[in-house]
Amino acid sequence: MSTSSKIPLDVLLSLPTATEFLDHLGGIYEKTPTFVEQFYLENLCSTTNDKSTIAATKSRITNIKILFDEIKQYVKRSPTEVQLKLLRSHPDLCLKLEQIEASITEESKHEQGRAGLSTLTPDERQNFTSWNDAYKSKFNIPFILAVR
Repeated sequence: MSTSSKIPLDVLLSLPTATEFLDHLGGIYEKTPTFVEQFYLENLCSTTNDKSTIAATKSRITNIKILFDEIKQYVKRSPTEVQLKLLRSHPDLCLKLEQIEASITEESKHEQGRAGLSTLTPDERQNFTSWNDAYKSKFNIPFILAVR
């Protein structure tokens, strides 16, 4: 999630504004908070939903996996071009440290660290970068590694 502190699920689902909700979950889809915002507006926002819709959403979402699965449906239902834009917004893996600081989300920094990409030797980094470039040339999207 974002750099903000973790909060209990029931508190997260009761946040009064989309901005506050996005402060906690806006980074789960690389630089594309639209899906999270759509979910909030259609399910939890008190100005766009009645109390019964909000209550039904809160009772249906009993853990963070269910919440993420519901938000994922917004990605799946979006047009292909929107999905491709999401994929293309992911950073290249193995960027140099100075590039990482300037260009990727906290979530991506943590994922790349957990994958061991920050400890590659210069030769390994050069090889990995070459492979990334070849992948991107062939498929027109970056190679994406999701680490949890």
